Amino acid sequence: MLRDLEKPVLIVFKDVITRKSLNELLSLGLKAIYVVARLTKDKIPIVLAYEDLSSISDVKKPVNELSINELRKIKIQGSELVSIEELSRSVKDKALLFIRLGVNDLDHARYVIDVLNKTNYLGKSAIISHEVSLIKRIKEMWGSLSINCMLYLTNPYPNIPMLRRAGVDGLVMPYSLLRSRTIKEAHARGMDVVAWLVNDPATFIKVSSLGVDGIVTEKPEIAREAEGLV
Repeated sequence: MLRDLEKPVLIVFKDVITRKSLNELLSLGLKAIYVVARLTKDKIPIVLAYEDLSSISDVKKPVNELSINELRKIKIQGSELVSIEELSRSVKDKALLFIRLGVNDLDHARYVIDVLNKTNYLGKSAIISHEVSLIKRIKEMWGSLSINCMLYLTNPYPNIPMLRRAGVDGLVMPYSLLRSRTIKEAHARGMDVVAWLVNDPATFIKVSSLGVDGIVTEKPEIAREAEGLV
């Protein structure tokens, strides 16, 4: 998914996206955005890294106990949360989407995939899961839709051939666990490698030198800051 872009691709992570912050985000001209998808009570995938709303609002309920209409009445950072559908329609081919499943199960994946298929954004999105078995099931059920699936893992020396056979298209790994050997082997199998989560310019330079395809960061300006250190 990242092969035709200049490496490493800057992938900006947002734990919360509201309608107000979405406009600000799009104005930055980003190439890729990384979000977490949660399901509402009525099975609408929304952009939110937290299941418990009490961490970001006065509401002491989890997301899955509220409908999308109930959720939109709650002001988060002074605005309404956006759904995965709103996000994919808003980026309008401007940015790739990396969507980590908030819950690693097939039901959760189904609703996210349905939205991306509906908005014609499957080819420009990647579903990220912690479970190899879930990725394998996704590929078996929706393989005809050309879904990109990436595995978040914390093993610096994974079994790359096995992961590829299971349908894994790429790896998302904590930057401190990345090894040149793993990256080279993944590339040899046609897999992307993405580093998580780099917010320091010096670390950005170091990780870039390893040959990763993408770097997830919370700082859209980190590449510019890194250039100032060279």
